[in-house]
Amino acid sequence: MQITTFLLLLALLTVVAWFVTRPLMRQGHARILADDHEVSSLLAERERVLEALEELDFDYALGKVPADEYPLQRSALLKQGAAILRRLDTLSSSPEQKMEMPQPVPAEQPDAMSDDEIETLIAARRSARKARSGGFCPACGKPIMASDRFCPYCGKTLR
Repeated sequence: MQITTFLLLLALLTVVAWFVTRPLMRQGHARILADDHEVSSLLAERERVLEALEELDFDYALGKVPADEYPLQRSALLKQGAAILRRLDTLSSSPEQKMEMPQPVPAEQPDAMSDDEIETLIAARRSARKARSGGFCPACGKPIMASDRFCPYCGKTLR
């Protein structure tokens, strides 16, 4: 009986020691998770800046933004986007993250990203949106996807 109690106590002590030391062994894992969280938030911020650029261009084309304010707002958004891309470039360490990000800002131009690169990003985003969009529902006028058979809002058959 004493040996069984001793073995049970030893097993319990081992489990407790493992449970207590497990978080101490995972400090590197927590840092990786924090980096992933920062990369994720920067990717979301990049998307927000691209959408803001797209909206600014659209509003300017419609005449909603004055001609003297448009270049200032556009350059501010371009600088903000370039800063986000530089930060993403410094944080990305895995090949998966590098594949989903656009080309980084060249080292010769640390403060600005060329208009051609930004226009390429905007054009890629627009084409991705057009590929997903299927137009509008003929019954209720809400946006639908190209793959929809029924309107998700009113239920009308689309095909």
